[in-house]
Amino acid sequence: MKKKVEAEKENSERWMLTYLDMITLLFVTFVVLYAMSVVDKGKFAALAESLTAAMGTTVSSTHGPGTGPGKMVDAKAAPLTAVPVQSKKARSPLYDKAYDILKSAVQEKRLAVREEERGLVIQIGAQVFFAEGSSELPAGAMDSFLPIAQMLASLPNSIQIEGYADDVAAGTKADYKNNWDLSVKRAITVLEVLQDLGISADRMSVVGYGSSHPLVSNETPEGRAYNRQVNIVLPYMASDR
Repeated sequence: MKKKVEAEKENSERWMLTYLDMITLLFVTFVVLYAMSVVDKGKFAALAESLTAAMGTTVSSTHGPGTGPGKMVDAKAAPLTAVPVQSKKARSPLYDKAYDILKSAVQEKRLAVREEERGLVIQIGAQVFFAEGSSELPAGAMDSFLPIAQMLASLPNSIQIEGYADDVAAGTKADYKNNWDLSVKRAITVLEVLQDLGISADRMSVVGYGSSHPLVSNETPEGRAYNRQVNIVLPYMASDR
């Protein structure tokens, strides 16, 4: 009789083995899931470097009145600021409206759009860079302004057109007194183009930065070409915040 009671007691404790096995399996499962969720920062950095090399871009630390930190510059051609995909929370309504209209031109790298504290900045691609010492637009540049005019017509913001010049002396050209004069006339050229495309002159103003505030370094021919252009700025309104 005693042996039968002991046998029943021994059998009743076997559930503990099953319970311990289950706990062990759960622990292993959570360890595996945690390991899968941890990003290897070293590998991620290596991947980022590989993509950067493959796309031929580099980060420029040059800052001017029309640039911001982390500006991407194409190393194989005249630089054009890459358009960051901003988080939904970081975007202003102004950015969303403008980007929706300019999306095709941005994807084709004919334009770039970014936000600064002062407002929205439209940067024009290499096909609209001015020739050295000239305020005349290059042939075929008009097409780049069509989507810009469409975007500007759909928004009520005032428009500031900023002209720039490289560091080559403009005084050698009879038409321009100096680089300040040259940069202003480049901005006026763009203003007249936008006016011809239906944008009211009452909304627009021009400013010339001369060669005193280069967008990028003037140390290379590509950099000097990039500094012979304009930016179009839409200052924020209260409703854009």
